[in-house]
Amino acid sequence: MKKYIALILVFVCLLSLFGCAKEQKDSMDTSAVTTVKTADTTGIFDDPDSAYVYPSDTFEITMSRYGYSDSDQIYFGALNRDKMYMSSVHHLPVYKCDTAEELDAFNDTYSPLIQDSLHLDEVPQYRDVITGYDGNFFDENSLVIVYLTSGSGSLTYGVESIFCDGKTFVVHVERTNDPECGTDDMVGWLIAVAVPDSMIEGCGEIDADFVGVKYANTNMFLLPEKMPDDFNFSITWGCFGQSSYDSKTGKLVKTTNATDPRKYVTYYRLSKAEKEQIYKYIRDLDPASYPTAYDPHEGKLGSDPSMTIILTVRKGIAMRSIVAENIAITYEAENEKGQAFLTACKAVVDVLTETDAWKKLPDYEFYYD
Repeated sequence: MKKYIALILVFVCLLSLFGCAKEQKDSMDTSAVTTVKTADTTGIFDDPDSAYVYPSDTFEITMSRYGYSDSDQIYFGALNRDKMYMSSVHHLPVYKCDTAEELDAFNDTYSPLIQDSLHLDEVPQYRDVITGYDGNFFDENSLVIVYLTSGSGSLTYGVESIFCDGKTFVVHVERTNDPECGTDDMVGWLIAVAVPDSMIEGCGEIDADFVGVKYANTNMFLLPEKMPDDFNFSITWGCFGQSSYDSKTGKLVKTTNATDPRKYVTYYRLSKAEKEQIYKYIRDLDPASYPTAYDPHEGKLGSDPSMTIILTVRKGIAMRSIVAENIAITYEAENEKGQAFLTACKAVVDVLTETDAWKKLPDYEFYYD
């Protein structure tokens, strides 16, 4: 009998030790580990047409200057080297590092080929960025690296979105400024995307491409009377800009101000009629005639709390944004142009809030006085 009791006690002790070990592992100091934002896939598979497209802020992404190189080795060594030939898509060389050793090998191979770029205070150098990616980071994450060359150091770049369906992982890169004049120098950029292993480990194809210009000049952004096939838009609205919709991903957010914001997120694909109606509102507004930063009240009216409206329109490689931050909570303005902007945005919002997808979301948890 005592033998059985002794065996039971030993078993209980082993379970306790296992629990302590797990707790110790969970409480390890991770201050030196680069933070990775795990992709939120809640509800993203509800609509197959909008699935798999993740906004760039789902991930931790670092843009860094790395110098310019025209060496073929950079392209031939890329994971997507077979796509570097004639193509209607502008592919960018991409690499994936699963361990700290692979990252060291990448640096040893390509650093000698790259000319040092000029230091910019607002843009980190690549060698300063990679120090955070150590063995602890690679325990549960991989690092996807994209190389991009530019004909001017005045141009800046960022990640527009990321596609991942469990088999293919693609980084979509965009240009994020449109200067009236710029420097005539060749520069290079390295884009580092931290990705959880659970998301990318089954992807047999890794790719990257350049999708266009975020801030297009006026001449590039004339909207035709008929809605083009490559038209998309996104809008943020409401108190502090807590509601949003993106027609490209289908993500519809009622509010971010909630105990569990995930309950207020759904995915909805606009019907052709709905999208055409919204396109008409936006076309009649003529987004190219508005500045990027805009106050429809011309600084004459404010409120507390305030409202934020961000309207972004995409057509092909061109993208135009009108950002009205911290404006008065009203859709009425005293000037004609401000009223046109508020009326168009209100019309777009009305289409979205009349959908069944919006009405099925829970009631607001918090209200502002």
